[in-house]
Amino acid sequence: MELENIIIKSNIAIKCQTCKKIILNEFKTREIGDNTIYFCCEMCDKYFSYDENMDTPEKDRLEHMQLVCPKCNISQILPTHCNRAMHHEVIEGEDKLVCWMGIKCGVVEIPTHCGEPMEIVSKNL
Repeated sequence: MELENIIIKSNIAIKCQTCKKIILNEFKTREIGDNTIYFCCEMCDKYFSYDENMDTPEKDRLEHMQLVCPKCNISQILPTHCNRAMHHEVIEGEDKLVCWMGIKCGVVEIPTHCGEPMEIVSKNL
């Protein structure tokens, strides 16, 4: 962490264009016009144009999901990873929230409220 703090404070940090993580080791690059774009891994390089390629109805659906307590009906937004909302997947028989870039990038437990796992539902607009 000390190296990361020095790099951040020195203002010479290289950030991944997709997930915005600071790159401290090997990185990938892509030349676009006169610009060099930096990525921390192949997955970030692959998903760089995620927003432009994503089907609009699917993007809208993901942006309008929330977590709701089944007992008291309190709601909260979905957690994010790599600057985008996580989505539901069943991993080894258990419900999890997964980074949009896949399970190798980030997986978390579904939050609980009132002693029960929260449910993922569409927001009422």
